[in-house]
Amino acid sequence: MENNKNYEIGYGKPPKNTRFTKGRSGNPAGRKKKVIPETLFQAISLELCQQKTITNASGLKEKVPLYSILAKKLVQDAIQNDGPSRKFLLQSNNLFKCNFNDIVKSIIERQNSVEPEFTEDERNRLVQRLHEMYDKLLSEEQQE
Repeated sequence: MENNKNYEIGYGKPPKNTRFTKGRSGNPAGRKKKVIPETLFQAISLELCQQKTITNASGLKEKVPLYSILAKKLVQDAIQNDGPSRKFLLQSNNLFKCNFNDIVKSIIERQNSVEPEFTEDERNRLVQRLHEMYDKLLSEEQQE
């Protein structure tokens, strides 16, 4: 009992009896669900679309997509006589035809697309069933 009397209540010090309520999570919103890629191509595209914070030559921090960092590094390695990088750049015609903006847009659209939970027919049946239940409740209340 003496401990409770000496305990100061204030900012960051809630009363001990209300500190941890039962049935209430410490993180009610929870963690965001991770996007699970369907194909290897989509997994690589998702990774390349992520941004990394780097410090540029003037000392400013900027966010740069990983695919641009990868492209710069590949070209730098090819210039510095790295055989595999140079060979890859010379042999990959599809790489230069690839439009990264379209890939990014398609990934974003796929992530943001929301599939309907119910079809139109199912939704209509549910609404009709709810109306029937509501009418039944109203008639029961009127009889009482």
